[in-house]
Amino acid sequence: FTIDESGSMQGNPVEAAKAMACATAWMARQQKRWCSLVAYSGECEPRSIKLPPGRWNEWALLDWLEKFISGGSNIDIPVRELPELWYRLGAPTGKTDVVMVTDAICHIPEEVIKSFNEWKAKAMAKVIVIIISSRLDRDPSSIAQIADEWHIVPEVSPDSEPVSKVFSI
Repeated sequence: FTIDESGSMQGNPVEAAKAMACATAWMARQQKRWCSLVAYSGECEPRSIKLPPGRWNEWALLDWLEKFISGGSNIDIPVRELPELWYRLGAPTGKTDVVMVTDAICHIPEEVIKSFNEWKAKAMAKVIVIIISSRLDRDPSSIAQIADEWHIVPEVSPDSEPVSKVFSI
C-alpha cells in the first residue's frame, strides 16, 4: 500500500488514505497475508513498514501513521523504487496486490514504466491506483500504463466503489 505524502495531501486526504491503509492491513492480518505500508513524497526516501502475518510491531505502525513527509508530488517515486523496496522488505513471492493513493497525475518516464511492468509481471502484482482529485476529467495516461485499475475520485470514502474494490482484495 503506497500513500502520497506530498504537501497537497495534508489533512483529510492523507488521513483518509491512512485509514484505508490501516483497514487494508487489518484485513491482510485477518487473512494471514503479508502487508507493507509505504509513504513517499518528492525526492525523499520512502518511509515503509512491513507487517508480516502474526508479527506486527504496533508501536512501529503507530509511528508510521503519525509521520507526514510533506514534500512535493512525484508519482514515479513509488513506481521507480517499489520493486527494489519490495525485495528489500522481504515480501513473499506470489500474488501481490499494490494499492497506490495519490492526488497527483504525473508523467512517468518510459524506462520507469517498462522496468515497473517487468517487476509487476515477475511479482504477479495487480496494481490499483486511486487518484484523489476534484477534476474527474484528468488524463491518467502514464498511470494507466502501470495500473491494472485506476480510479479518479473526489475523496476517499468507504462507500465509494474504488475503495470497496480495494477492501475486497
